[in-house]
Amino acid sequence: REPSFNNLQSTSAMSEGGMVADIIGAVASIDPVMGGVDR
Repeated sequence: REPSFNNLQSTSAMSEGGMVADIIGAVASIDPVMGGVDR
């Protein structure tokens, strides 16, 4: 698996207790490659 797939799983823990707008920053901070996640 691509590392981005595992890193993307942490998005829920990073955005817990925040606002919906904070999810954008949480996803951007782990810099996922969506082509690798889609595999």
